Amino acid sequence: MPPASAELPIHQANQEFDHEVRHATDTVTWMAEMLYGSMRTSFDFHYDSGVLRGEDGGSMDAVFDDAIEEAQVISYLNPSLLFELRRRLVEREELDNMKAMLVGELYTDEGEEANTIVVLSDFPPELMGATESVGGYNVDRKQAMLRVITKQPDGSLKVTSQSLDGSNRQALEAIGRALGKPPEEGELLSQRINLNFTAEGQEKLVDNLTEIYDDSLAEQRGGRWHAGIRQPDERAYVNTYEFACHQTDLIALFTRAKIADPKNAEKLRYKIAATATARYENYVSAYNRSDIHPGVHKPKDFVKIQAIGNAFRSLEQEITVYTRRAEMRGDTYSGCGMTISGGGSISEAIAARLGYGGGWSSSESGGTCIINSKECPQCKRKNVKTWVTRGADRVVHFEGACGCKA
Repeated sequence: MPPASAELPIHQANQEFDHEVRHATDTVTWMAEMLYGSMRTSFDFHYDSGVLRGEDGGSMDAVFDDAIEEAQVISYLNPSLLFELRRRLVEREELDNMKAMLVGELYTDEGEEANTIVVLSDFPPELMGATESVGGYNVDRKQAMLRVITKQPDGSLKVTSQSLDGSNRQALEAIGRALGKPPEEGELLSQRINLNFTAEGQEKLVDNLTEIYDDSLAEQRGGRWHAGIRQPDERAYVNTYEFACHQTDLIALFTRAKIADPKNAEKLRYKIAATATARYENYVSAYNRSDIHPGVHKPKDFVKIQAIGNAFRSLEQEITVYTRRAEMRGDTYSGCGMTISGGGSISEAIAARLGYGGGWSSSESGGTCIINSKECPQCKRKNVKTWVTRGADRVVHFEGACGCKA
């Protein structure tokens, strides 16, 4: 692994994408994954001369490659997170499979041209026994992410992601068996399943596979389940992504801050998380369960959620109150490649909108990755925070709360 002061070959920032769109999208998806509930997202990508581009116009190659290079630094500063580098390399292969499918060069086990890829992104085995959330992985929920990647008739690509709480191995294997490909031993992330489906079959696939997961949990443990969450629980039927999309004031506040000063904006992240979580918990506790039906997301009342803040004189006061309460409880928030506490952020999301590993900020002025290390890699002092900063000169700098620098 490179020394902390090494000049890592991080890609030059891609100036082709819309910065405001990317920051807003990253904020929404980070918020959605951080909230306790079922999250489903769906995004379209277009293929242009060998480059797969997202809704902000940016190249997905750069996003995935930057995420790998970030993992190199993370694993150097905190060797216990070495598995993240392994997972991001596997996800890079997933991107290559997407491109191959779009040009007709990906095949099923039966030799048919594949138009669908199913990915079971299971919870890292290294963290299954962990007691503390780290790197965006919530050890209480142990979420797996089901990704269904489909080639559309117009040549575009659709990626739909569904969270599955618990990462229950038996239930995940039931999905593989239902698709005719029983999983092998080891991590499931790399065991992608290539299929050929009708358009109608593609449309129903995420719902059908989620139901298989829940049916397996019911068989194992009894009761009713939705996306790995035991029923009855209002959280299971609120799509956290749809909820997050309606937190427009919080999204706009954080997006403006990221554009103006990416590094200092991270000081806001915990406050945004605490406020969004408080709104969400207030919402689900008041939600009329009689209006909810399994598998149906009804966001009709989401737009009214900000009325909860009417008891406050201003958004600033609301944020202050909810942040103070979260800090007093010692709350931490995990999602999209970052785990945050009252002390700050661990890393920025890039490809996390669909459950992939996070990455460096794509902003012109660079980004900051803050890692809660068990010890400083230089002086070996225990329980100190370490900051990794990529400056405008593209050089990666290290600084520890203990005073060590490189």
